[in-house]
Amino acid sequence: MKHELIPNESKRNEIFKKKTVRLVNKANELSTLCGVEAAIIIHKKGRRLYDIGEDNAMLWPSPPIFSERLHKFLNHPDSEIRRRMVKHEKFMEQIKEEERENVSKWEMRCELQESRQLLNELMETRSHGRLFP
Repeated sequence: MKHELIPNESKRNEIFKKKTVRLVNKANELSTLCGVEAAIIIHKKGRRLYDIGEDNAMLWPSPPIFSERLHKFLNHPDSEIRRRMVKHEKFMEQIKEEERENVSKWEMRCELQESRQLLNELMETRSHGRLFP
């Protein structure tokens, strides 16, 4: 799937609304299941979101709770924030590295399975008194 701007504005707005709802649902699920405090800012340049006021930013879970979580986050010492914060590029590199490792593991498993299968075929052929096909 290509990630590029959707040229049709009405289609773009429709997808924006759907994706926003999904993002908020996932954040709520993460917060509930894992017991973490999450917060989201969605800012749509030049447009109001869902006609919910003059501002064009949406805060989740709610402005007062969001503000409380943001203040709690910003009141941590800088070193603690830097230690815990992961930049998107670094996060994506970690995911790519994990996937490379998974691919290597599966390649090794496939090679091992192919070797076992070949050995089984050889043993079966040998047990029938035929060494060569």
